[in-house]
Formats: sequence, C-alpha cells, structure tokens
Amino acid sequence: MKTRNGFVSNSSSTSFCIVGTSGFAKKVFRAVVEKSQMSISGIEDVFSSGVGEVDGITFVGNPSYENNTLDEAIESMELSYCGFEAKGILEKHSLADAREIVCNKFKQLGVDVPVNKINLLYGEASNE
Repeated sequence: MKTRNGFVSNSSSTSFCIVGTSGFAKKVFRAVVEKSQMSISGIEDVFSSGVGEVDGITFVGNPSYENNTLDEAIESMELSYCGFEAKGILEKHSLADAREIVCNKFKQLGVDVPVNKINLLYGEASNE
C-alpha cells in the first residue's frame, strides 16, 4: 500500500478529485465519444483503472460491457462522475468561477449541465 497526497491508494483503487457533475456523466461521455469518433476499443483503453480521461475530461466509473455497438456499450456503462482535474482549474480560479467554466465547457459539447449541478467531487474509484 502506498500513500499519495493525503489519499491512501492500493492496486485496486485510484483516487480522483475533479470539478464536475454526477448526474450527466453518460451524456458528456457520449458527446466526447462522438466528437472524437472513438471506437469501442478506444473506450477500453481509456478506462484501465476506473478513472479515465478523454479530451481533458476525467470520467469515473465502471467501463465493463459486453455489447456489439458503440451505442450499446455507452448505454451499459456505469459512469459515476465527469469533470476536470480540480488542481489545475482551482489553482487559477475560485470554485464558483470553476463551476461556470466547467458548465460552459460542457455546453460547448452540446450538454446543458446546470451550474448548481457542478461541484468539487473526490473519492476513490475501484480498478476491479
């Protein structure tokens, strides 16, 4: 077991701290996948530890699926959270400003997330 910046981590979990949302993760993920024209194998590559990143957006969840199409794969995924790494955005902005920035970034993807649904989110994601 190793200690990392106040978080305890072992081989079965990964710590995360993001400014993001919990209720819109699948919609944001779908928008990012469509924008980047990602394949099913691309999704598998993103989620090696329960936490993955695509186009600067961090996604937390369980990527396990057994489906034939990209739509089926996305629909069956269990995504808990999505957002932007907190350290980078909060070094330059207050949390209130960071929430507005994240809200606008999601809008650019075509996903309307109300600013009151964007928060500082942290925890551990299972690698299993």
